[in-house]
Amino acid sequence: MLCLIEFVGLPGTGKTTLASGVREALQKAGVHCAYPKEAGAAVVSTVTVAAGNIPFLFRMFRFAAKNRRKAVSKRVLATWLYVAKENRRLRDSGRETNLLLIRDQGFLQDLLSIAHDRPIKWLGNLSALLKDAYGSYDCMVVIHTLLSHEDNIVRLRRRNSELSRADRMESPALRKLLACQEKNADAVLQKIPYHIIEVHTEKSGSEALSISVAEQIIRIVEDAQ
Repeated sequence: MLCLIEFVGLPGTGKTTLASGVREALQKAGVHCAYPKEAGAAVVSTVTVAAGNIPFLFRMFRFAAKNRRKAVSKRVLATWLYVAKENRRLRDSGRETNLLLIRDQGFLQDLLSIAHDRPIKWLGNLSALLKDAYGSYDCMVVIHTLLSHEDNIVRLRRRNSELSRADRMESPALRKLLACQEKNADAVLQKIPYHIIEVHTEKSGSEALSISVAEQIIRIVEDAQ
């Protein structure tokens, strides 16, 4: 059985920190899981995947064009094609060993980033995109990290980096961005047919929080078997 655990949320809400803690908690519980690195630049190695899925490419580029984020579509394409290739490679071994893949930056997070500070358009195309992106998995769980905007801004300022566009924005523009992306997340997550666990991440580094999320994941995966 091949399962995917994907973390989505606003920048700075603790996706990576929580994903790392959940992976550790799952491993301690005896769950066979992997935490593959992102390969957003792996376009060349995935050309063969693109050639075999023209409808998917058309839908993805049309979605990006509708949201006026053509530049972002290059990164989305690279990430999605990489994962599509990885899905095919891991599918058989995953089903034999009950492999669980953990991603803190994947399809959905890229999808939510396309519109940036604009409302996402053309959500009618979403189901087809998700079927292409996640069709290889037997089970999927989405972990939605939540944090108040004020705490979110404090955390972004504290990390003092340029991990995302949000790290370089002034507070008024950042508040507008967070509010818009929050609405986009709500609109998208309402339409996906997967298990969703909402996690308030004021204590994203808490071992107790990681264990709690891991236990919920285990129950969902066991029910899906």
